[in-house]
Amino acid sequence: MKKNTLSIVEISSKTSIPKQTLHNWLSGASPKNVNQLRKIATYFRTTVDELCFGDVSQPSTKDESPWIKYEEEITAGVFEVILRPVKVKKVSL
Repeated sequence: MKKNTLSIVEISSKTSIPKQTLHNWLSGASPKNVNQLRKIATYFRTTVDELCFGDVSQPSTKDESPWIKYEEEITAGVFEVILRPVKVKKVSL
């Protein structure tokens, strides 16, 4: 947005994504709708990957992406893994 000097209102009108949604994203909320991400990526002529994670060809840093704030939550804590045998149905041909 800064690079192209665009406002939330302008992007909202061009992409049909609600202004409040864009504002929430810029405030650090994680996008919940992949189709909206795709619209934004298409509008800015980039990929969803680059939009969310930055330039993937560059080494990543912890604060590179405001979209992924839950990364540490996913890997933090104690987990329990349970392995169970799976019943496989035999299919006759």
